[in-house]
Amino acid sequence: MKPTNPIVAQRNHMLRLYGHDVEQLRNAHMITGISCFIFLVTGIFFAGDAYWQILDEEAAHVFGMAHFSIACLLILTMLLVYTGQEILARWIYTGSVLSMVCGSVALTGGFPNSVAVPALICIPVFGFCIHGRTTGFIFASLVPVLCIAQWIAHSYGFWNLPDYTSQNYPAFNHFMVFSVTLSTITWDVFS
Repeated sequence: MKPTNPIVAQRNHMLRLYGHDVEQLRNAHMITGISCFIFLVTGIFFAGDAYWQILDEEAAHVFGMAHFSIACLLILTMLLVYTGQEILARWIYTGSVLSMVCGSVALTGGFPNSVAVPALICIPVFGFCIHGRTTGFIFASLVPVLCIAQWIAHSYGFWNLPDYTSQNYPAFNHFMVFSVTLSTITWDVFS
């Protein structure tokens, strides 16, 4: 018997689970594709010495823990997709995108000073692409509410936000946010 290509086997498995509904199949492919892309980008970033040279030690540990928790959530959503629970995977995935982006803004100085503010556009894009118009509108409405709440909490001293941006390579901060935001939106729009 001829060995099966893993990519073909994965595609056939997805067709068996979601072939009856084109929208679910598209969402399942989007979740697994973006998860693999995020694993690839963060793996390349963590693999080299540049990670430890760009960020100071405390920031490297904070972002390392954040990336580890993101990896666990992505693995969970991929397992849910592969077991046929695409709807639960969508909610966990969109919630994790919301927490990742808002956490990135909070860890890099908070709204409106953070270099991660442009990444906030990913939240409504994910919401509309993965859930549709009504739920996408809810996620889009959460962005200004969370930003204003974060700004008020920081302005009135309820919450002192750290700034873990790279002091050695300031252009790197903007490049990372721009590239991740652009690639995520491009992936969502064309998938």
